[in-house]
Amino acid sequence: MSAGKIVAIVLSIIVGILGALFLLGVLLGVGVFATKNLTSDASVNACKTEGDTVATAAAVATASSDPTDTATDYLDADLNYFQLDGQRLPSSLSEVSAADCPSVAVP
Repeated sequence: MSAGKIVAIVLSIIVGILGALFLLGVLLGVGVFATKNLTSDASVNACKTEGDTVATAAAVATASSDPTDTATDYLDADLNYFQLDGQRLPSSLSEVSAADCPSVAVP
């Protein structure tokens, strides 16, 4: 095998490896930008879900035969995002506002 063929083979391998590395870099870059907002969206969705849970608990308390029942009687866990002020209970998910979720910016 001549030196020219060896150089051509080595150059082909190097170009192939560089092409693969470039492609991986592009895919990683797209992946980073695509998942960048997942955590902020997750916090907003968690707050809305907690608000919906509070709305459900309020509905159950209203339907209860015990007049002293409140929504907090039906909440098992602490709320991490939704701030229950006791003044207003949302009756549906559409009533959850940014004021109910001070730790995250709800659009």
